[in-house]
Amino acid sequence: GANLFVVRKMRRGEYDDFDDQQLRDAFARFGNLLRAEITLDKDTGVSKGFGFVSFATVEEADGAMASMNGAMIGGRQIRIEKSSS
Repeated sequence: GANLFVVRKMRRGEYDDFDDQQLRDAFARFGNLLRAEITLDKDTGVSKGFGFVSFATVEEADGAMASMNGAMIGGRQIRIEKSSS
């Protein structure tokens, strides 16, 4: 589909300030972004270090995945997988 699961590599217990805007900025150049959301811890409101990016078309998502998988964002490497959500 046109949905991607994005994970930043972190050590256990490490604080992550990754936010929706950074995700949007990193992926907007690949096409029509429908969603760029980081998952937050319900208790602390702190980023869990992963989120979801959705594009209007599968081609846009595939292009983003091909270019960004393994890339660095904010000093940390990201990993991308196709998502059904």
